[in-house]
Amino acid sequence: MIEIIGSLNGRIFTQLRGMQLVYDARCFSFPGVTPGYLAAMAQCEAEKVPQVIQLLQDQLAKAARGEFTEAEIADAKNNRINSEVLGKQTNADAAMTATLDEIYNLGYNWSENNADRIMAVTLADIQRVAQKYLSGSPTITVITSQPEIFPDPSAAP
Repeated sequence: MIEIIGSLNGRIFTQLRGMQLVYDARCFSFPGVTPGYLAAMAQCEAEKVPQVIQLLQDQLAKAARGEFTEAEIADAKNNRINSEVLGKQTNADAAMTATLDEIYNLGYNWSENNADRIMAVTLADIQRVAQKYLSGSPTITVITSQPEIFPDPSAAP
């Protein structure tokens, strides 16, 4: 899901960059044993903040409704598998992955089968997860800017 909406090939980046609204934009998650969070961020000129926030919210709402295509899922799977391979190129990378797999009681070689698990993900899986974790979740909007641009944070979009 994050690969579809938040990667450099994802909806948020391609839409906002395509509209020349942002320097950078993406979405990422911080999962963990305890509940984590999903964050969307964008870097833009101050006058574009309201439009960028609205478009970010629109994309997250679309994802929460489970509006994904089979083509997006196929691309996301390939991107994820490529990232996994690139993320284990050194002995240190492989050792870190094996260590984390052990810490999470998965077995040191659990990640060796990630490509199979990734390829098994379906459109229905993505829709179920998106609706579960994005629908009705509380949101926090943070704007960092020069004080003269947004002097009263409560007045920000």
